[in-house]
Amino acid sequence: MDVTGPGEHSDQNRWDCHGCGDSSNRPEEDFLFCIRPEANNHAATCRAIPLK
Repeated sequence: MDVTGPGEHSDQNRWDCHGCGDSSNRPEEDFLFCIRPEANNHAATCRAIPLK
């Protein structure tokens, strides 16, 4: 899971899951304070890669 973009005050940030290929899909809400919890929630529930 990667969160990338210009930073805190930009709506150009996004998250991308390397396991299942999912990503953030609401560019108007891609401020870091919005996508960090979404990225964490996805990472906690994504079952694309089994835990070792």
